[in-house]
Amino acid sequence: MKLKLNLKDKILKPRRWIEKIKKNREVFVIVGMVMILNIIVFLSELLDIPHYLLGAPRTLINWREALFLSILITSVGSIAIVMIQHFVIERKKAIKALARERNLLHALMNNIADSVYFKDNKNRFVMVNKAKAEHSGVTPKNIIGKTDFDFLPKEIARQSFADDNYVMKSGRPLIDKIEKIIHLNKTDHWVSVTKVPWYDEEGKIIGTIGITRDITERQKILEKLKESEEKYRNLFENMPGAYYRTDREGNLIMINPEGVKLFGYNSLEDILGKNIAQHFYFAPKERKKYLKELEKNKGNLRDFELTLKKKDGTSLVISDTSHFYYDKKGNIAGIEGVFVDITRRKEAEEALCKSQQEFASLFKSSPEALVYLDKDSNILDINPRFTE
Repeated sequence: MKLKLNLKDKILKPRRWIEKIKKNREVFVIVGMVMILNIIVFLSELLDIPHYLLGAPRTLINWREALFLSILITSVGSIAIVMIQHFVIERKKAIKALARERNLLHALMNNIADSVYFKDNKNRFVMVNKAKAEHSGVTPKNIIGKTDFDFLPKEIARQSFADDNYVMKSGRPLIDKIEKIIHLNKTDHWVSVTKVPWYDEEGKIIGTIGITRDITERQKILEKLKESEEKYRNLFENMPGAYYRTDREGNLIMINPEGVKLFGYNSLEDILGKNIAQHFYFAPKERKKYLKELEKNKGNLRDFELTLKKKDGTSLVISDTSHFYYDKKGNIAGIEGVFVDITRRKEAEEALCKSQQEFASLFKSSPEALVYLDKDSNILDINPRFTE
């Protein structure tokens, strides 16, 4: 076992040294040169190399000169070794940092759902992530060097070119531009596009960097919400009653056009903010009675009769159906409800009551004997004269 290990060590040690030499090639070159120069200096004391090789006059170097030159060469070589080591270490650090940043960029680009892409100043793709390639129906390699005209209809591609050129010429970013994209395969998507200038090391704009986010589902929700809001607005503005909402202090914060008209105001701005107790009650104390009644009925009232006043001071008989509304914490935020104008109905009821009273008075005081029959000749009433 020991023999096998020793044999393995003998094989691996040279390999390790070879790897070290490869990693620190510049340092070993300087060390080798220093050693060779020292050997030449020491040999020059024994051998007059210039004389024998070049035919120059004999100039033997004594041992002191050889030692001085050797020390000088070693010192200069040591300084060179330190400097080269520092340069090599810094270069390796820079290479590692660059590789780390490149890996982070690729990891980020290829693990997000948004399309990320780099374009040169000719609007050609030079780098894209997987999402961009998938949305374009190709691989990342096949999209490099191509433009939007290769993947989008001409009108949309022209607009994309115009946006890229605007960003490059102005140096200003284009943030969250909402567009409807139709691909060559006729599929369409709503997207949010952001484009920013791409600078080189000298601060010169060399292209654009873009991020495109698919917001199709969000746009569908917004469209449905818009439709719902329009339906609610139509209902709110055209309902027969006066819908209103107040805050906790009784200030009017919402009312429909019918309510503006009902109270005799000229515009929505003219009526909003008015305090109900101060501007719509003849006696503000009556508002407190109403609130007590609302609390008594657990925050809900139906067909509660009120006499309110219009802007010009005339009276208005109202049937109020209302309730408390609450904030997210469950606290009472105010009151909302519907006012229905029953002034004419009340006037008709009062007129009918008065007419009935007058009829009863005439019926009872008539000198003639009178009897009141229904359609089946059943006696409903008789006056005093009839009993005589």
